[in-house]
Amino acid sequence: AALARDLNALGGPALTNRVQCLDTVDGCVETPYDLRLVESPGFVYDEFLFAAPDTITTRQAAVQSDLRRELLAELQSNPPQVIVVMPRLFPSGPYHYAKLGLWPAMTALLDNCYRLDAERNFPAGAGYHRAGYRLYLRQPACSNAASSAAKS
Repeated sequence: AALARDLNALGGPALTNRVQCLDTVDGCVETPYDLRLVESPGFVYDEFLFAAPDTITTRQAAVQSDLRRELLAELQSNPPQVIVVMPRLFPSGPYHYAKLGLWPAMTALLDNCYRLDAERNFPAGAGYHRAGYRLYLRQPACSNAASSAAKS
């Protein structure tokens, strides 16, 4: 409900093709769907994008590299106004946004082209890890050069 309120406050229907969630199971995938927002560029599952290299096979690492490259290219050619990052990597972690440290190019894109607008934290539920999200808003002054620096 909180994410729906935040997305509606940031434009609601105008965010179609202008929002991207980095999540697997914590609610960010469902919220744009419920609001009838199409994500840009449409990646809806972050588990394999952020998986630590020592937890996947060589073949999976090659696929991961291709998916990362494709997502970054999409985010740079058609940048969303809002990126929502959930705090954990399902199913085994890491937690509290540490997944961003597993993909330095994504962190660089967020640092160079977005500003943290809000961080919401909610208490853990029964058998559930602490939840929440971060909302990043695109910086109007972000240039393609700054965005391209995130490719490496």
